[in-house]
Parts: sequence; C-alpha cells; structure tokens
Amino acid sequence: MKFGQISIALWIKPTQFREFTNSAGTWDRYGGPICRDTRPSGIWNGFTTTTSHGLLRFNSTLMNDTYPDVGVENSITLNNWIFLVFIVDNGISKIYKDGVLVATNSSFSGNKMAVNNNPIYIGRGFWLPSGVQLDAYFTGVIDDIHIYNRPLNAAEVKALYEGNNAATITINADKVVPCGGDNIIFTATGASSTAQYQWKVDGVNVGTNSKTFTYNSANKTVDYQVKVSVEVKDEEVCFPQKTVTADKTINIKYCSTPVVNTGNKILIPNAFSPNADGMNDTWEIFGIAGSTEVIVEIYNRWGELVYYRKNYNKHY
Repeated sequence: MKFGQISIALWIKPTQFREFTNSAGTWDRYGGPICRDTRPSGIWNGFTTTTSHGLLRFNSTLMNDTYPDVGVENSITLNNWIFLVFIVDNGISKIYKDGVLVATNSSFSGNKMAVNNNPIYIGRGFWLPSGVQLDAYFTGVIDDIHIYNRPLNAAEVKALYEGNNAATITINADKVVPCGGDNIIFTATGASSTAQYQWKVDGVNVGTNSKTFTYNSANKTVDYQVKVSVEVKDEEVCFPQKTVTADKTINIKYCSTPVVNTGNKILIPNAFSPNADGMNDTWEIFGIAGSTEVIVEIYNRWGELVYYRKNYNKHY
C-alpha cells in the first residue's frame, strides 16, 4: 500500500509484554499491534508501533530521511482494552489514546511520509534490523482496525472512540387522539439520510426499513395504549453510529359507531361515551317521538334494578 499520510485506528488488549533477545542484544521495548516493513534492503522506510512494557510509541520514516519518534511512558496496562490512533500529517506525528491526544511531535512539520509498496503487518510492531531476524509480535487481542490514507482530525478520532452519536430521534403521529380501528402513521425525524430503521410495537419487530410506519390499530371495546418505538442506526462504514432508540406511547380510544336517527324505528343504544368528544356523549332513545308513556329500567348483570324512570323525555 502507498501512503504519504496515514491514520491507523484500532482497539487492543495486551495480555503480555514481550522481551526479545538475540545476537544483537535485548529488545525490551518493542512489540506492537501494527507496522509497515521499515528496512527493505537496509533502508528505513515505513512505520512502527510499540506497546511493550507500558511504553506507547510511534515511529515513522519521512521523505527527507528523518524519523520522528513520538511516545509516552507508562500508558499501557495489561488485560485492559485500549483505543489507539496513530497519525502522520505532513511530518507531524500524533498518538491518541481512548480518544485523547497523548503525544505529538511537530519537529518535522512540512515533510510527508515516505512512500513504498511494503506490506502492512497486523500483530507485529517492530522493523527487521539489518541482518537480524526479529519477530516482535504483539501478544494480546486486536480488534476493529481502521486504516485511512489521510490524517483524522480530533473530532473524527473522538467519534471513532465514543461512537458517532446520531441526532436525537423523535416520533410523531398523524393523529392526536385516534380511535380503535384507525390507521396511525408514525414518522421518525432527526436521522441522517443513510440511517436504517427497525420499528417495534410493544417490543415486537414490525414494519419495514423506513422512517415512516403505519400501525393498524385494533378496534377494541375499551380504551387502550400501545408503545411504538424505533431503533435507528447508521451503516456509514468509516464512522459508524451508535444505535439510537426513540419511543412513543399513544392512547387509543374506544369510539362506538355514531348513532343516527332511523325515523319511525325505535333504536336503544347499548352504550355511550360521555367524554366531551362530540360523539355519543349522551344516551338517547330514538324513534319515540310522540309517545306519551315511556318507562326506562336499567338492571345490572345480576338482574337488580339500578335505575327507573317513568315518562322518559330527554337524553342523559
């Protein structure tokens, strides 16, 4: 791969600090998660990373044959996940740890990184000294590697570490007080154009991958509630977002079919809803106009008389 500038982001969990001894001596500071071969034919030309013995170090080769070295002591601990970003930007070397800039070297500002076709090695962090075979392999776990052919800025590094939070998601319904049997259209707002959606009703997956969802409410004989929620995530590869969930609880009312006067036929409603919504707020017997004697008796489920009125002449 050819790079004039580079950013390398990855998670590591070192489980052992390795020490390497051979005829050239003891190398107790080397062994990192990633490198590019730096000494083809004895020429320094690449980059190395070091995480051994708590040292966090980054060395790269520039086109003016300089080797900016940047590092910080005692910043790596065993058996803990760490997020690292190594950057070369026109000769300025930077190291970010857990989203925070911890070391930088600007002594070689204005120089680009040397370019070659050498391979990048994952799990090895040191070069091959001339005439010496040194396998400085990383001991631990490496995950979620991102390599960019440009320098990341501080906001992008933070987004990779924390997860790029999507904007606040809001669910709106097209009906404020829907009745049972209504189709209710829910719309999720606040997401990006590349977002993906998973709708749920009372925790059960429903709908399609769309910012809108139509809920066909059940026509029950009582008022009831449903909880509609949506999970929104962005599949943008370089800077994935955390999944964001929004929910909305909506009250669905029992709205009986409006009663109409049927002329000479007597119609006695079996229910009414005195909720001031303008629909069946009163109980009224239809078709008894001109009747002189009307007796109303209401019984409970056990057959007991609970209401009696003679000469009914108005609605309740």
